Order: sequence, then C-alpha cells, then structure tokens
Amino acid sequence: MAHLSYWRLWLDKVDEFHVIVNVENESAEKVSVADKLPDVILEAVSPAGSTKCHMVTYTFNPLTMTFKVDIINNKEETYLLASCESMSKMLSCRSSSFTNKLPPFSTLYRLVGSILIKEEIHLLKEKGLTGAVLWDSGIIISKWIQSSISMSNKNVLELGSGTGIGGISTAMKGAASVLLTDLEAVLPTIRSNVRLSQAKNISVKELKWGKSNFPSEFRSSCFDLVIGADLIYNEQASFELIETINEIGASMVFIVHRNRAAWECHFFHMMDVFYSCTKVTNSVIDVPPNVELFEFQKKEIPGTLSCPYCLAFIQNTTHVSEKKTLKSYIYVDEVLHHTDEVLCAGWSENGLLATGGCDESIFLYQADTSLPPCELKGHKESVAHLDFSLDYLITGDMNGVVFVWKHNGDKVLIVKPKSKYSGGVGLLCWISSSRFVVGYENGELTVFEMNLKKIVKRIPGKNAAVSCGKNVGNDLFAVGFEDGSISLFDMTFSFLASISMSDAGITAFDLRRIENDMYLVAGSQDKVISLVVLSGNEISVKERMQYRGHATGVEDVVFIDDTSFASCSMDGKIIFFNIRSTSIQKFVSHPDGLLKLYFDGSTLLSASLDGCVREYSTTGEKIAEYKCLASAILAFAVSKGKFAVAGETCCTKIFRRL
Repeated sequence: MAHLSYWRLWLDKVDEFHVIVNVENESAEKVSVADKLPDVILEAVSPAGSTKCHMVTYTFNPLTMTFKVDIINNKEETYLLASCESMSKMLSCRSSSFTNKLPPFSTLYRLVGSILIKEEIHLLKEKGLTGAVLWDSGIIISKWIQSSISMSNKNVLELGSGTGIGGISTAMKGAASVLLTDLEAVLPTIRSNVRLSQAKNISVKELKWGKSNFPSEFRSSCFDLVIGADLIYNEQASFELIETINEIGASMVFIVHRNRAAWECHFFHMMDVFYSCTKVTNSVIDVPPNVELFEFQKKEIPGTLSCPYCLAFIQNTTHVSEKKTLKSYIYVDEVLHHTDEVLCAGWSENGLLATGGCDESIFLYQADTSLPPCELKGHKESVAHLDFSLDYLITGDMNGVVFVWKHNGDKVLIVKPKSKYSGGVGLLCWISSSRFVVGYENGELTVFEMNLKKIVKRIPGKNAAVSCGKNVGNDLFAVGFEDGSISLFDMTFSFLASISMSDAGITAFDLRRIENDMYLVAGSQDKVISLVVLSGNEISVKERMQYRGHATGVEDVVFIDDTSFASCSMDGKIIFFNIRSTSIQKFVSHPDGLLKLYFDGSTLLSASLDGCVREYSTTGEKIAEYKCLASAILAFAVSKGKFAVAGETCCTKIFRRL
C-alpha cells in the first residue's frame, strides 16, 4: 500500500479555526466557534503553508470532545473511507443533545470512492435538514453502485437525494440520464455536489412525496430505476413514499435501509403488493449490521392497482402481549363518485364492487383496475340494499322498487312492489343463481325467478316488517322480523319453522351447525341477545338462553367458531360470548357506536361510526386499527381477502389482505 502522507495538529481552547480547501471552485472559508470546547483544533493548514491539499477530513470523539483534523495530500482510498465512516458513525445519532455537539465548522468535504461530496453541516445543526449531510446508507448505496451494477443507458431517479451521492454515482457509472429529487431546502447542496462531480446528464428538481404532490410532468417520464438511501425514517412519510414510487412506475427500485423501528416492516408488506422484494448481498461492500440493501422488481399484475396507501393506515398501532403485531389489511384505493351518503355496498365473485346511496345512484367499480366507476341510474329513492349473483346485480330502494342489472351495467328489468303499502325494501338477497327474495316493510316476501322473468312465490306479511335475512347455509334461508321472530325456509322458499327470539324487533342474526344441532343467535332492539339450540332434524327448540350486556339495541351478531360468538351495539361495545360456559368472555369498548361485525375466518372486523375498522383476534385482543373515513361508516362489505367501507363522506375506500 502506498505511503499515506498526512499531518495532524492538536491545540487547546480556541476562538476560531480556518479550513483551507482548494477544490474546484470552492473558496477558503472561515468559521467562528460558538462554544469553546477543550482540545478543539485552532487551525489546520497544509504542510509548508501550501493550499493545494486535496481534502480535509475531521473525526469527532464525543467522549473526549475532541476533533482530529487530517490534511490529506494523498487520495489513498482505504484511509479516506475509514475517516468517512468515522464521521458517519458520529452523525448517525440524531438526538438534539448530540446534534449540539456537531463540529463547529459549517462545511465538510468527504471522498466516497472517487466522488467528492460536500456536506452542509450547519443546515443539519441549525435547521434539522438531515439531507444536507452524508449518512451510512448514502455511502453504502454509492459503494454498491460503483462496485457492482451496470447503469449503461438507464434513466435513473433518486428519491430523497440529500447530498446527491447515489444519483451522482449512477451518472459516473454511465447512466443515460439522472434526476435527483428532494425538498427545496436541500437542492443547493445537491447542485453544489453535481458541479463538484462534473458528471453529465444530471438534473435536479424538487419532489414532495405523496400522490397529491406528484408533479404532472413526472408522469410522462420513463424511469428504468428508482434509488434511495435511508428513506424509511418516518411512519407517515413512508406511506407517501409508496404513493410516489407507485406513481413513478419504474420496473426496478433499489433502496438502502437502516433498521430503526418495528413499524418499518409494514413498508415492505405494502411494497409487496406491487413489487417482489429481494435482499441484496455483496461481499465487496462492508455493510453495518443494521443496514440492509433491497432490490424491488415490479410485478406483472392485471390492470393497475391504484394508490394512495392512505396515511390513515397503520396509525395507532397496537401491541399484543407487548409484541408488535402486523396488520392484516392494507389500504389500496379510494373511489369518489356519490354525491350523498352511501348506504350499502357489496362484492361480486369476480371482484366487482357496487355501492348505493341517498343520491339514488348505484356505482359499479372493477377493483384492481384503473377503470372509472360506472353509474347506474333509475331509482327514484335512496338505494339501501344490493346483492350480486354470478350474472346479475339487484338493487332495492326505500320505495320498494327493485332493479336487476347485468354486471356490465345494462338494465335487465324492474320489480315493483304489489302495492304502494308494501313499503321500502328491508331484505334483498339471492337464494340461488337465478332466484332472489325481496322482503318489504309490510312483512311480505316475494321470490322472483330470473329464468321465467316473473314472481314465482308471494308469502303474505304477518303485520311485522322484514328487518333482515340471509342464506345461513345447511340449505336454509332465514328472515328476521320486527315482531322478534325468525322464520326458516328451505331453498325453494317453502316455510319450515318460525322461532320466537325476543319481544322486540330482530336486528341481526347468525346460524351455525355445531355437531348435530344448529345454534341460532340473534340480537334485538331491546338490548337482548338470544341463543337457541335447534334439533338438526326437526328444527325444534332444544335449549334457549338470553344474554344482556349492551346499553342500546344490538346492531350485529356473528359466530366466531364452535365455542363463541360476538355482538356489537351503538353503545360502542363488542361483547365476546362463550357458548360452552354460557357466559360473557370479554368486553371491548370503542369511542363511538358500532354498526357491523364480520369474521373473515381468522380475525373479527368491526365497522364504527368514528370511521374506523378495527381488527380483533378470536379472543378479543385488538390486532389493528384502520382509520378509513373521516366520519361514520354506513356501508361495510367483505369478500375474498378485501373489504370496502363507505358512508357519510360519499367516498368508498378499499382495503386488501396482505
């Protein structure tokens, strides 16, 4: 190894020092020392008074509060990189107390490989601009680019450029064009380093992260590679970063990341929607243990999943048994279409989402594509119910009128109530691929056959409005009434049994076969939760139990497994019940009322008037909270690893299971 010529100078208690640097067009500068520290360097000059030194490096010892100044006359890389990493180690601590101990000079020059970088230390100390100095991740990305990757003919964009070290490295390796981006306050430092490098085909622009901030002129650009170092440092900014990466749409993204917090793993889970992630290893580069290199390759997916990944996602992160728990769902899209409150939503088997609301419109939206929603018009009252079959969509309004549509939005037919006294639709549901049932406020039930294009069965009302109904499996269809009863039908809609559950109207119910019996649980307006055990053969009541615990009427009730079910109410409580012990297992309180529950096979989801969907384990431990809407959720639909929420804000938001 060539002999390294350098000269060290140590002095005590000084008022100022001079740094003499003669690099490119940078002039000598004189900096005052605000705080007199022992053992601080007074003055550093090159040997024999020469001002032709290539570089001055500084190493700070926080224990002894001393600085070492090395005036280098030889570009021996081994020594320079060692000095460089020593400074990076000092800078890697970002606490305010440590920042106050930064070197009292304003500018530092460091050599990384063959690239000279200017750092504006005063911008970090005075304004907190972390991008004005060089960090470990920046050094690693530069070394990786310089040592192991071809940039020939590539169009490169660097996010959060900071000093510009990553982008400059790609230009020095032959990139066809390089765009360096950061906040406006850091751009002068980047431009200064571009001049120092004398690299060609580099441009510098401001870029604020987030879909709403994404410049229109960037959309027409075509970037082969996006790079960034130390980008995942703030939870809120990480979602804006994903929005930006998604808007750019590059085929490859390379990120050097320093591990700091447990929430950072969510960034990689969300990126996995669009990119396959590979951890890069490189024996040539000495990478610190907490710094990792990641390469993301864009996936081939049908259509274009829309971002933003809203900032509401993964806020108020919860812990289970003091261990960070990953959330199951990520926010993937927002659809703005309705002009009034959205009252209902539903999914088809092939991924169509439909919503209906107070604006008397239905919107059809093909999830996972960039296609605009299709508006279906015809209703003259608020649309409160809808349901999909394999071929059709049915929608019902508060006048009792039902429309049938094809999945492409074509209107097929209209089913009107028998009389104006039937009232609004209280139940609308497919009972087979060609038959659907309509329940009215007067208690009447109508079965319509699509193949015959006519009503094939009418079941007269019993002076109690139809309040709810659904296919409960076991070849049974159940209907709840305002008189507190539930009627069971077979799939031809032949009446089987009527079971009295409560003295007040049924608001929700669920049925589950456990061993040889059927367990039917129902919630009612009088705050009571009723559980009856039915003989599997005779559909007769074998056992009856009632539970109380809610302060207001029950809004929803669902089975979780063979041993438990859960209920919710406008009192903001979810109650977990144990069937075996016939007792309340757990209370979970919310800041606002609850409208819907859904068990997706592994976790329980709740939709609330505060705009949140919360996720719970089967034992009632909160796993996650998703801030979905700014106001009440009125419509909640779950299907095949995704859910949609809508309500007072007139928009629909879609979340997808990881």
